[in-house]
Amino acid sequence: QRPSSFIRWLRHVLERLPHAASVEDYEALLPWNCSPEMPR
Repeated sequence: QRPSSFIRWLRHVLERLPHAASVEDYEALLPWNCSPEMPR
């Protein structure tokens, strides 16, 4: 079973959050700035 898009997004965010250094980095991690197929 494939993880839901929320779980994929959450994993994406948690992997990248420690490396976010600017407001733009944090904004890029918001769900409306990530597509379900290809998170940024």
